[in-house]
Amino acid sequence: PSLTWLGTSQAWSWGAQAGGTLRLDGPNRQGYKLGNAAFATAWIGRALTQRLAGTLRVQHAVQGTVRGSMRGATAAIDGFGNTIYPRPQHSSADIVSNHGGRYTDVGFGLSYSLDRKQEHGDRIALEWLAPVRSRGNGFQLERAGSVTLNWHMMF
Repeated sequence: PSLTWLGTSQAWSWGAQAGGTLRLDGPNRQGYKLGNAAFATAWIGRALTQRLAGTLRVQHAVQGTVRGSMRGATAAIDGFGNTIYPRPQHSSADIVSNHGGRYTDVGFGLSYSLDRKQEHGDRIALEWLAPVRSRGNGFQLERAGSVTLNWHMMF
């Protein structure tokens, strides 16, 4: 489920969105299931020219940990009370308590309308999203920034 709110006033635009993923099913055939996830994001944008706009966005996400683990010959209990089955080939990414966490990112974007009116036609958008706070569960790799290029087509 998700909910989005949008607003505009002359050269300014803004909005917010909240949503999530609810895992309603049980463990899969291997004995584990992915955790629930939730996010909230808010943005503000300003038209710089008739076709070019800039945006600033803040996003916060919560990712639940994996429940259960892959079945194996030996069983152990991890720090969260999950039964795990260690195997010689396991790495830290295979341990369920090393998944999930809370993450906050800030994004800076530019959007260029290929038509004279931003409400109609194609638009190309570029956004750089940088992590500002990461609180991952257990041992995880450092998060890095990302760049996204989108081509929005309206018809």
